[in-house]
Amino acid sequence: MIGLALILGATQARTSLQYYQGTFFISDGALITAVRRPQAPTSDSLVRFRRGDTYTVWDKRGMSLRNGNWIYDTRFKELAVSPKLFSKQEIHKTLELVKTGQRNQEAFALSGALRLGTDAFFLPRWIDKKGFTWLEAMVRVDLTSKHPKPVLVGRLPGQSMASGSVDHQLFPLGAQPAIVVRQGSNWGVAAYDPILDEFTYTNIGERLRAYSQLGGKGIAYIEAVEGGLLRLGLADMVTASRRDVLEDRGSIRLLDTYHPFCAVITGNGPATIRNMTSGAALTMPEGSEVQRTMFGVLMSWPKGAPKHAVLLDPERWDRLAIWQAPVQTEDSEHATRN
Repeated sequence: MIGLALILGATQARTSLQYYQGTFFISDGALITAVRRPQAPTSDSLVRFRRGDTYTVWDKRGMSLRNGNWIYDTRFKELAVSPKLFSKQEIHKTLELVKTGQRNQEAFALSGALRLGTDAFFLPRWIDKKGFTWLEAMVRVDLTSKHPKPVLVGRLPGQSMASGSVDHQLFPLGAQPAIVVRQGSNWGVAAYDPILDEFTYTNIGERLRAYSQLGGKGIAYIEAVEGGLLRLGLADMVTASRRDVLEDRGSIRLLDTYHPFCAVITGNGPATIRNMTSGAALTMPEGSEVQRTMFGVLMSWPKGAPKHAVLLDPERWDRLAIWQAPVQTEDSEHATRN
C-alpha cells in the first residue's frame, strides 16, 4: 500500500499542476488542460428522439408522439391491466389496489430509453403508494411511421434498479436493447431480440447492490457477500464470465468507466483507491476527492477548498505532478485586508 509520504515526495516531474479559482490546470509540455473540480450529477427530466418530422418525447406529462398534425399522448394506463401482461386474477387485484389508492394505473416514471436505428425503445415504470416498482414494460416506437404509436414489447424478466422520475438503465447490447435486472436474489442481463420478438435472460450473480455498464459487453458489479462484506468484480454480459477483484467491509464505488478501472473504498479505516487490473492500491488523504483526467488521476484535498493536489499514474500510482496552496504570511494577509 502506497502512503501519503510517498505521494508528497520531492521527485521532479515534467508535468506541472496549478489551481486557480476552482479549476486545476495541467501542463504537459505545450499542452495545457483545464480540469474543473467534480460537480454533483444532474438529473434529467426529459428524453427525446427525432427522425425527420417525427418526435418522441418523455417528460413529466408522460409520452408524447408527434408527426406534423398527428399527436399522440399516453401514460400507458391500459398496460397496467393488459391481458398480454397479466392473468385475470392479477388484473382484478390491480383494479382493487388502484381503487384503494395503493397503486396508480398510469406510469409516472421511466427506467430507460434507447434508440436503435429507426426504432426507439422505452421502459415506463409503475410505482405504488409506498414507492416500490410493481411493473416495468418495454414499448417500441417506429420512427418511420407517419402516425407513430408505442407498441407493447413485453414485461421485463425481472426488475431493474432504476430510480427517480427518469433513469437511463437501457443500453445497447449488440443490436438489442438490454438492461440489468434482479430476479429474487439473482441478477443478470435481460435483452430483447427484435427478430425473435422475445426476451432473453443471462444470469451473472447474486445479491447485486450496484453496477456500472462499461461500454460494449462489460460490466462492473458490487455484490453483498457473507459477513457484511462487499465484493467488486468485472463480468462479460454475453458469456456471463466474471472475475471477482476485491472484497471489503467498507463502501465501494467505481471511480468511472474508463481504463484502467479503479475503485474507491471508504468507511473501513483510511480511504483507498485501487487499480482493478494491476491491484495497486493507494491510501488517500483524509477528506480528499479524486477524478480522472486525460493525464492521469487527480487527487485533491480537503474537499471543497483544496490546499493540496497530486496527479497520479493509476497503473502503480506513481506521482506525475503536485500542487500546494501558497502559505499566507501575516504580511500577505495584512496586504490583502488593506
